[in-house]
Amino acid sequence: MSLDTYLKEIQDPLQEGVMDTPLEMIKGAYKSHQDKMFDLEDKLKTLRRWNREKGFTDRRLLDRIAKTEKEFNFERNQYDKIKDIYRNVKRDDVLAIVGDIPVLFTVLAATTALVLTFYAAHKFYKRFLTKAAKACESLGGRAKTACILGHQVRALEKAKAVVVKASASCKAAKDPSKCKEKIGKKIVKYDKKITKAKDRIKGLGG
Repeated sequence: MSLDTYLKEIQDPLQEGVMDTPLEMIKGAYKSHQDKMFDLEDKLKTLRRWNREKGFTDRRLLDRIAKTEKEFNFERNQYDKIKDIYRNVKRDDVLAIVGDIPVLFTVLAATTALVLTFYAAHKFYKRFLTKAAKACESLGGRAKTACILGHQVRALEKAKAVVVKASASCKAAKDPSKCKEKIGKKIVKYDKKITKAKDRIKGLGG
């Protein structure tokens, strides 16, 4: 395999094709919480107006107001968190997305949270891999191939670390075991690619 061919291959190490920015998935969750928040806000205004019009203390109505206030504050909190996540993804701020991972599984469906986690891992991989071009450009032959492979190993390990980090957040998912299973399969893929790259380095005598 030529170096140019290998460079193309390692751009997509898990052979999963181009990963599009999952903005639409997040936008759906964003809109859902926004609609719920607005509905609860309208409901709360109506209940408070009824309470003022009654002119006497209605314990049942006050309980409904307190319950609706709690629901509204929860939805507003979720909405604010998703808004931040959406902003970070739109800006392609990978470090911020990785930092958001513990929050993802508390405000998004597990499927969406996993897609975003895997997207961030892939972007992290690409970011670290770009360093190889500069670090190895002055080398040639086997030395250059070994240099690029070494950077690929480090990039894969960084990407794997992002996925491993998400594993602890699966406890917030609706089905934690299924969430961990999907993450486990992804980790196995990374491990295989890391082993393959390290073996190739050994074969080059690096």
